[in-house]
Amino acid sequence: MKIGINTLFLIPNKVGGSETYSRGLIKALYEYDKKNEYVIFCNKENYNTFDNKYNRILVPINATNRFVRIVAEQLIFPIYLYLNKIDVVYSLGYTSPFFTTCKAIVNIFDLNWYYHPEDFGFFQKLILKFFVTHSANFADAITTSSFSSKKSIKEKLNIKKPVEVMYMGMPLMNKPISKNSLLKLGVRMPYIFSLTAAYPHKNVLGLLNIFKSIIDRGHKINLVIAGLGWRSENEMKQFIKKNKLNRNVKILSYVDNGTLSALYKYAKLFLFASFYEGFGIPLLECFHFGVPIISSNAFSLKEVLGNGGVSINPHDQKIFVREIEKSLVDKEYLNALKIKSTERVKGFDWEKSVKIFINLLGKI
Repeated sequence: MKIGINTLFLIPNKVGGSETYSRGLIKALYEYDKKNEYVIFCNKENYNTFDNKYNRILVPINATNRFVRIVAEQLIFPIYLYLNKIDVVYSLGYTSPFFTTCKAIVNIFDLNWYYHPEDFGFFQKLILKFFVTHSANFADAITTSSFSSKKSIKEKLNIKKPVEVMYMGMPLMNKPISKNSLLKLGVRMPYIFSLTAAYPHKNVLGLLNIFKSIIDRGHKINLVIAGLGWRSENEMKQFIKKNKLNRNVKILSYVDNGTLSALYKYAKLFLFASFYEGFGIPLLECFHFGVPIISSNAFSLKEVLGNGGVSINPHDQKIFVREIEKSLVDKEYLNALKIKSTERVKGFDWEKSVKIFINLLGKI
């Protein structure tokens, strides 16, 4: 079969974990599926970011305007599918064309617009609700990244068709930059690391409150936060200034893969306080480097973390503080967390997900 992979949503370095997942899955499909032919449909922003070894077709749209991109996905993209004789279109970024001459599978990572509408503007929320819901209804099948998301998709969107969970395999991590290079970026050792985005549901202010309690108790530790900035960014900066944490907290915003690898490698531990995650890719990146994890147990995070670290209700900051303190003063406990993190790697394999996808093709 000839399968078109829809990456029109993907703006390099701007869509967070969905980009990490999509690039890893595309690489795995090419590596493990030798029977089907894959064609990647790209936008202007991401076309040159895919290696020449992939069969790429440029759909000449700018994805930075989400509304224009979604309209083009509905009106222009189906023509490209027809002209290129695509048998199945696999749309990786929440939405897909409603009407096509081929079969359609859409990947819906989560329903963040449903559970956390405060993260979105009024019209943005309406657009997402309409197009994600109708993409799910018109598609022949749906994939998602966790069983928690599968359950919510079936219940909240009233879906009866196949919904398959395709876990992410180990992320594509580059060689870490040196410790000296981190120091030049303003990172102070030792540090707790968190990779997140400044959305309300990411609970960054809760993260900062937890860290403030650690500092107030006399621990000499720093906090490094990397990720994408957005709605809560000003509140974060105000909190840091008000509580005189400028010397202890370093915000790096987006970092390249080599820098990210180093931030994991040299971290004392990883802290995740999110209220909602459709998967939780930073946990897998921690498993890759064997970083001790103290994480929220919200939504899919408990499922993904398993026995790979400490899992805590994100509203219970006292337990977060207790576990962080224990890891900072008890070397044996910290080492045990490292071992748990390293062993959890075994639960995530791209080849298994590719087999699930191939079986799904057979179903539709």
